[in-house]
Amino acid sequence: PAGNGILTGGGCQIADCTAANNGTFGITMFSGSTVRNCTVQSNGSTGISTVSGADGCQIIGNTCQGNLGAGIHLTSFSTRNVVDGNICNSNAAAGVAAQGSNNLFVRNTASGNGSSTQFSIDAGNRRAQVLTPTANGFVSTDPWANFTP
Repeated sequence: PAGNGILTGGGCQIADCTAANNGTFGITMFSGSTVRNCTVQSNGSTGISTVSGADGCQIIGNTCQGNLGAGIHLTSFSTRNVVDGNICNSNAAAGVAAQGSNNLFVRNTASGNGSSTQFSIDAGNRRAQVLTPTANGFVSTDPWANFTP
């Protein structure tokens, strides 16, 4: 199939949906939009993406897997967005990627993605510690940590 799966307008709320097998992006977000508790898989490019310059978006509790780009990608000039509690597995690029600044990344899990790094987040963003397992499992007192199993 050609084209995007779901394209939000500004300030939209997308929840509890599935965006799968689209020719390009699964879900593309404009400023002020929220995508929550969605499954975004097997799309021809990125699973969930912001448009360039998107501001104030929330990407919360989603599962992004098997996409031919990143699981989640905040594009250039995207600012003040929150990426929280998502699972990004088996995507062709990074699990979570960001080219903007002043975005927050907490409690996300990324594994088995094609990129050399599971989290590819430019400087100027805030992210919690990224934990990888030790012989004793995950060891941290940080409730906001991101994980790479």
